[in-house]
Amino acid sequence: MGACQPDLSFHLFDKGGTLGLDQIRGRNLKAQPSTASVSSLIDHPGILCGRGETPVPSCSNIVEIRKGRSLLESVTSEELESACVISNLKVCCGSHLTAESLHLGNLLGIIVLSLFQRCAHTPVALSGGATARIGEPSGKSLEKPELDVETLERNILRVTETIGTVLGNNSGAEGGFVVLKNYDWWKDMRPLDFLKRGYDFVYLFDNEGVNVQIGRIDQWGNITAGTDLIRKISQAGGTYGLTFPLLLKSDGTKFVKSEDGAIWLSPSMLSSYKFYQYFFSALVADAVRFLKILTFLELEVVEEIGREMKSPGYVPNSAQRRLAEEVTRFVHGQEGLDEAIKATEALRPGAETALD
Repeated sequence: MGACQPDLSFHLFDKGGTLGLDQIRGRNLKAQPSTASVSSLIDHPGILCGRGETPVPSCSNIVEIRKGRSLLESVTSEELESACVISNLKVCCGSHLTAESLHLGNLLGIIVLSLFQRCAHTPVALSGGATARIGEPSGKSLEKPELDVETLERNILRVTETIGTVLGNNSGAEGGFVVLKNYDWWKDMRPLDFLKRGYDFVYLFDNEGVNVQIGRIDQWGNITAGTDLIRKISQAGGTYGLTFPLLLKSDGTKFVKSEDGAIWLSPSMLSSYKFYQYFFSALVADAVRFLKILTFLELEVVEEIGREMKSPGYVPNSAQRRLAEEVTRFVHGQEGLDEAIKATEALRPGAETALD
């Protein structure tokens, strides 16, 4: 997947500046205001997370924020640091649609898009519908399968809804986002055009004003191919690419959707309770690392939690509980978190609370 080709997958924002899942479903309705109260995303001392529970540091420099949270691997130009302060950027991240839901391995892409969104930039989520139709080598023992039209359309709808819900629930008062399908412009391309790595970025730059492409570190080649192609074809600068690390398990392996027990982001594939329990059961060694990269807590708060874990009076699993609460709220919203906590309490040995 090349930056704007896939590992996250859907831009949600209509060209008129209003957005919502209702519009995706064919109803042109205005998005409802966010429940987070933020008068100015740029000047506010902390950007609010979700419903306002957890702030992140001042977002004057999103590149520095990503460095501090270990969410930056490579960047095509150091000029991005100044560009993100003086300009409103449109930032693209893509994903393949070989399943009806994104999984935990895709979450970092959404986290990074949300960080840009909280800093008043516009996230653009791109679905790799074109590559999903023909399959694509993935670097694993099996290639990504070719999908039939019906399956692909279902995947696009389900994944788009998930991304729309997550970014919509967590956007500030100024937050907006866009969802696009690369099949819309690839369907009329000549076979040789399809061989141009990075063409998605060229199309999005020329037609949608996207000037930043992000992706995992293993997508660096496609990202740089896109910026190079823009310079050659469009004779333009001002485009940037940057990568974030892979989200790895404790044993160093990636989270993938093809394995049994995949941690899906869609509640139709995995309940908020099971999602919550995954993080509540995280290893001690992973708790602080995940709090740093998967939540929007102040880094000082994360560091304090790390110190508390080493203190004599530390209550076991407190860090994991905080991690589970923050990540579940981000993905499933406050209602999903409440349901997960209720189920957790009801299933606790000796609990008096009953599930309805």
